[in-house]
Amino acid sequence: MPHHDRESYETDDRFVHLLEVASDISLRVGADGRILSVHTVEEHIRDAVAAWAGRPWTETVTIESRPKVEQLLRDARAGTGPVRREINQLSEKGEIAVRYVTVSAADGGVIALGQDLRAVARMQQRLVDSQRAMERDYLRLRSAETRYRLLFQLGSEAVLIIDAANGRVVDLNPAATTLLEATPGRIVGRPLSEFFDPADRELLQDVIASTRGGGRMEPIRVRIGSQGRAALVSGVAYRQDEATHLLVRLAALDGSPVVTAVMALPELPEAMVVTDLDRVVRGANRAYLDMAGFARLEQALGESLERRLGRSGAETGILFGNLREYGQIKDFGTVLRGEFGTSEDVDVTAVSVQQGLPGYVFLIRRTPQRTVSSGGGHELPRSAHDLTELIGRLPLKDIVRETADVIERLCIEDALRLTNDNRAAAAQMLGVSRQSLYDKLRRYGIGELGGDDETGD
Repeated sequence: MPHHDRESYETDDRFVHLLEVASDISLRVGADGRILSVHTVEEHIRDAVAAWAGRPWTETVTIESRPKVEQLLRDARAGTGPVRREINQLSEKGEIAVRYVTVSAADGGVIALGQDLRAVARMQQRLVDSQRAMERDYLRLRSAETRYRLLFQLGSEAVLIIDAANGRVVDLNPAATTLLEATPGRIVGRPLSEFFDPADRELLQDVIASTRGGGRMEPIRVRIGSQGRAALVSGVAYRQDEATHLLVRLAALDGSPVVTAVMALPELPEAMVVTDLDRVVRGANRAYLDMAGFARLEQALGESLERRLGRSGAETGILFGNLREYGQIKDFGTVLRGEFGTSEDVDVTAVSVQQGLPGYVFLIRRTPQRTVSSGGGHELPRSAHDLTELIGRLPLKDIVRETADVIERLCIEDALRLTNDNRAAAAQMLGVSRQSLYDKLRRYGIGELGGDDETGD
């Protein structure tokens, strides 16, 4: 072989080797169509594709891919431009989709250079999954926006969205339109302060300005329009589209004399709360704020009273159901849950109010402490009436245990009464030892035990 021919062959072989290394899968196919060698950079399929060597290429592919393999071999031998074809190769690990292009080799064979399409398929599938996830998120956002827009429009509370940068109204609900006595077209885009008494505008502007940096707008009393209708304004700042907005709530005080009265009695020792018909708090005095653990009135306003009252959903349903049906309830025993997880027994008296803005007025008193045992600090019911009040508040097994304790305590008290407080005779009458009687006396906090009583016979 001439020197230049050998150098040309070696150069061609090095070039082909470079192409093989750059391909996912490469095949060297002889003139008879048999695979002479297989090279792959995919380690996890290396053993599976090695079994193709020595076999006709057409026997290592699926039936529908055989015509494509024959066409690839013809194109390479004819020297026509390379055409890429997708071939489904058979292996022990299942079908492997490969996109091949063939070139003729210097020795008369064919070099098939392939791209593993499984990685492409995985990327395409991830793209499709991402698109579907984005579509689902978009639909959820649209659905949530629709729900919140519906709540915003149908809510009985007057709410406005204010641009904190300039104090202008961005949006408002129909309740706010009614309260401000103007059409939405005359309100949106104008400064909120324009709709209030001139004497209150500077105060309102100062409060809005102080809230721009975030946080809450403390409730302030202002007058709406030139007629001077009293209203309570509160709000909270939030970020949206890289801008700060204020969600402002308006509550007409002159429309509800009861709210005004409660607000004017901050030092009333008993907790008073005024709600609308949806049990949303519209006013409260200082005693309620202390019991619920609120530092400011604004924290209580706008909250559903159902979050605070009741040991269970069933008890809350009975409380508000009776109030709605009969217009009043008296001394309903329940619990008031505080802001920090505390709770205390309370008695609730409430009435329905129809003057001005309809709603409910609640008077909440701490329940007087009943007799407490010295052993466990647990309050026991004093009568059958007390036991019936536990229905719906405690599980049945706890009520049964309470009942047994009540009966035992009443029997001990009657035995002491019949024996003129003679503990030895009472123990004999009850059929228990004196030590057992003393334990029960301590448990129920009955009488005072002296040293002689505990040890003498």
